[in-house]
Amino acid sequence: MPNENRERPLAELRATALLEPALTDGGREREGLALALTACAQHLPRYRRSVADYPDLLLEEAPATGGRP
Repeated sequence: MPNENRERPLAELRATALLEPALTDGGREREGLALALTACAQHLPRYRRSVADYPDLLLEEAPATGGRP
């Protein structure tokens, strides 16, 4: 079981690594960054709360144009 618990977060990071650039290319930079930060937050114990809260702020403040100025 310990390996399974360790592999799941790695699989999530791999999926994020593929999806984030696709969102960015599609003009959804804030969503891509929010996704990447959410995936990384669990691996940053010292900054977990700040990193986990920032994606919500990014998405709340996103302009109606999908993140592009």
